[in-house]
Amino acid sequence: MFHQLGYNVLLPDARGHGDSQGNYIGFGWPERLDYDKWIAQVIHRQGSDSQIVVFGVSMGGATTMMVSGTKLPSQVKAFVEDCGYTSANDEIVYQAKQLYHLPAVPRFPLVDIVSSITQFKDGYNFKEASSLNQVKKIIDQ
Repeated sequence: MFHQLGYNVLLPDARGHGDSQGNYIGFGWPERLDYDKWIAQVIHRQGSDSQIVVFGVSMGGATTMMVSGTKLPSQVKAFVEDCGYTSANDEIVYQAKQLYHLPAVPRFPLVDIVSSITQFKDGYNFKEASSLNQVKKIIDQ
């Protein structure tokens, strides 16, 4: 749709999706840093007068919100998010309940255990991967 309207469009596969490298999906948190690099590449290739809008749906929507809280160049003008989630932790708890019928409250300890493993292996935990906290950074500026 955007291309048909005359815009240049970059459609990268996020980590662990499509043709992208990666063996796991980071629920938008580590991917936000990849987006920072893609944005820098767009500016490098298209010039400093680029005007960039970050758009995402579902997990891409959450990733868009995660990106919104990073320090970005002035060429990034807007974010459009559709159907993202509040945080990786909330999404994993929801999916555990929906897919495996695990109780959400009181929380099943498996989510905390997996979050701890993610902290050890990848340097982040599910609670810090918060779309809402990232969007709040824009509001606080």
